[in-house]
Amino acid sequence: MLIDKNYILERICSLIKEKQAGQTPPSAAPSKLKKQLFVLRFYLPMWVRYCIRTILLNPFRCIRSGCREYRQLQRQHSNSIVRYNGFNVLAADFVQYCLKQDLHFDTHRFFAPEYDAFVQKHIDERIKCVLGYAPRPITSEEAAYRSADCNLQKHIKIRRELHWLAYEGKEYGLAHRRFGAGLWFYHYGLKNLPDKVKSYIAGKDFLDVGAGIGDSALMLLEYNPRRIYAYEPMTYDHRSLLKAIAGNGVQDRVVAIKKGLGEREGVIDLNICCGASSMLEGFVAGGRTEQVAIATIDNECRDKTIGIIKMDIEGFEYYAIKGGLDTIKRDKPVMLISIYHTGKDFFEIPPMLKDAVPEYRFKLVDTAPGGITEKILVAYI
Repeated sequence: MLIDKNYILERICSLIKEKQAGQTPPSAAPSKLKKQLFVLRFYLPMWVRYCIRTILLNPFRCIRSGCREYRQLQRQHSNSIVRYNGFNVLAADFVQYCLKQDLHFDTHRFFAPEYDAFVQKHIDERIKCVLGYAPRPITSEEAAYRSADCNLQKHIKIRRELHWLAYEGKEYGLAHRRFGAGLWFYHYGLKNLPDKVKSYIAGKDFLDVGAGIGDSALMLLEYNPRRIYAYEPMTYDHRSLLKAIAGNGVQDRVVAIKKGLGEREGVIDLNICCGASSMLEGFVAGGRTEQVAIATIDNECRDKTIGIIKMDIEGFEYYAIKGGLDTIKRDKPVMLISIYHTGKDFFEIPPMLKDAVPEYRFKLVDTAPGGITEKILVAYI
C-alpha cells in the first residue's frame, strides 16, 4: 500500500463526506439536552428517595451516595465511547506532516499486508481528530481492554511508601499509581515475539530510553538482561525512578541515568507539562522547562552489547535513533519504538532502521486500543 500526498487527500475527502453524510452514529454523541434528561431521569428519583429516608438522620449520607452514583454512571457513559479532540497536537502534527512533505511510503517494504488496516486506521483516526468527528461507540476489543485496565487498577495497593501491583504472580512497586495497562498487557510488543528472539536478547544490556518512573524497566527485567540502563532526564521522574529501583531491590540490575538521548551531545531544554516531557521544540507547550544533558547511544554503548532498545521520548525518537545507528548496525538489537507522536517518526523511522539493518522484520502493536497513542514499532531479526 503506497502512502503519499494523494492518498492522504483522498482519505481526508472521504472522511469529510462520511462526516457530512452523518455516518457516525448520532447516538454515540448525546446532545447536552439528552445528558441533562439522563441526569434527571436517573438521579432525581434516587436523590428524593435518599432525602426522605436519611436526611433527618444523616444529612450527608444522601449527598455522598448521590455523588457516588453520579460518578459511577458518568464513568460508564464515558467508557462506552471514543472521543475525537480537534485540538489534539499529535493529530495536527501528523496531518500537517503528511501534507507538507514529499511523502512516498510503501508499507509493504516494512510490514506484512495484514498491517494495511492498522496503518489506514492510524491515519484515519488522526484525520478524524482534525475534522472534529463526533464520538463513536467503542468496539468489543476496546471494551475488553478498558475492562482489563479497570481490573488491573484494582490490584494496586499502597505499602512501604510505594504503590504495588500484583500481576501474574509477581509484585512491582512504583512511587506513583501510574501502571499503564498497555505496558503490562503487551510488554511493548515483546510478549508475542518468537522464543528464539527472546533467547537472542537474554544476557545482553538493555536501554530503557524514557524510563519515566521505572515501570518499563521493571517489565524489561522479565527478559533476563545483563543490566538495564534507564535514561530519564526529567528531575521529578528520575527521583521516582530511583525510588522504584530501591524499593524493588534491583539496584544491581537497573542503572538510572539522568540524561536524554539524541543525535549529538549537548544541553537542551526539556519542555514539561502535565506530567509529559519532550525535548522536541514546541511539542509540549504551556508548562515549564528544565535544562538537561543529552548524550548519544553510540557514545554511551561503546563497551556494551545491546539486546533491546525501548524508546518512548515524546517525539524525539527519530533523533535518538539517528545518534545510535552505529550501535544498531553492530548489535542488531530488538527495537521497541513509540512512533505515534509525530508524522516524522511514523514515516521516517522504519526506513532508517531498514537501511541500517536490512534483516530487520517489523511489527506494529497497538498497546492502547481506542486511542491515537501508544502505537509501537517492533523491529527484530
